[in-house]
Amino acid sequence: MSTVNAGGLTVPDDSDPVAQGAAAMRTMGSKLGAVAGGMANVSVSNAATGSLAVTFPAGRFTAAPAVSATAQSSNYFAVVWATPTATGFSVGVRQYTNTVATITVPVAWTAVQAP
Repeated sequence: MSTVNAGGLTVPDDSDPVAQGAAAMRTMGSKLGAVAGGMANVSVSNAATGSLAVTFPAGRFTAAPAVSATAQSSNYFAVVWATPTATGFSVGVRQYTNTVATITVPVAWTAVQAP
């Protein structure tokens, strides 16, 4: 048999043949925080900047996580602006030389909530 711990990991019950490992796995799982990540496509329309509100998967975080974002274009940088919450964050992009363009800038993001 197995159970799902608070960290969302499936671990064996103490009665399983790997009972000694079950306790260790539960302890390890409780030390893991919540994590989410993905790609966001930020639209820039006849401007040098653009922004997008990103929503986390429902129920993933119980508090505001630390968020990092990286533009996947060598001509743009990404900034997490507006304080992240347990439900999402906002990301902005800017063209390095402030060149006006119409483009979609992919942004890779990662959010981590410590246990």
